[in-house]
Amino acid sequence: MKKNENIGGRAYSNGLRLMNSRRSVKVYYNKDGELQFDINNSKKSKYNNLIKNIPIIRGVFIIIYSLWVFLKEMVKNPLKYWFIFLIIFLDAYFWFGGNGDGSTLNFIFLIIYFSLPLILIMFFRKNISEVLKYHGAEHMAVNYYENDFKGNIEDYSRLHKRCGSNFVFYYLLFQIIALFLNLRINFFIEHLLYLGLAYEAMIYTPDSFLPAVTIIQRFMTKEPDEKQLKAAEAALKILTEDYYMS
Repeated sequence: MKKNENIGGRAYSNGLRLMNSRRSVKVYYNKDGELQFDINNSKKSKYNNLIKNIPIIRGVFIIIYSLWVFLKEMVKNPLKYWFIFLIIFLDAYFWFGGNGDGSTLNFIFLIIYFSLPLILIMFFRKNISEVLKYHGAEHMAVNYYENDFKGNIEDYSRLHKRCGSNFVFYYLLFQIIALFLNLRINFFIEHLLYLGLAYEAMIYTPDSFLPAVTIIQRFMTKEPDEKQLKAAEAALKILTEDYYMS
């Protein structure tokens, strides 16, 4: 693996995943509290290098591809991700038929729709706390890698410039700006444009702006314990083992 290659990741309630262009490594704790790992090789597309060099388009492609990968993971274990399917269903109903004539049924639906996040947070608060810690450990591992493995992994920040939370910050920001300027274009083109612009803003944000940009990320990560750091370091070592050997 090239040392300057970007790596990304994903957090779960029992572990995390780190990935690069060739490999995806998931390290997690089983029911007995033992570390296990899964390694999947990534298929390279001849279009990857072309797309990743086109501003705006690359951001849209990366986000859609990430969602596709996540949906495939959900479909493999629908019982585990039932609440995600519920949110997707409610979102679809809200945008395509749930916000219409103001009937009693729609009023009840809106109460459920906006109460659902709070209900899920209360119901899954322990799992959410674990996910946030693994999310922080994932970022610390990436920062450790990007600083050439200097020092110890626990010395690095739980915040990272390329976090999806920063992407969401910019996505919402561009929507607010468009609303303020009263810009109106095709709904789907408009939001695809926001996705592309948000990605470009995220990767080109100067470090001096990060304290403001990471405002959402600070709520989406927590300082990890030794358990989460151990999993993150193991995932990083497996992902970069060819680098260590070179």
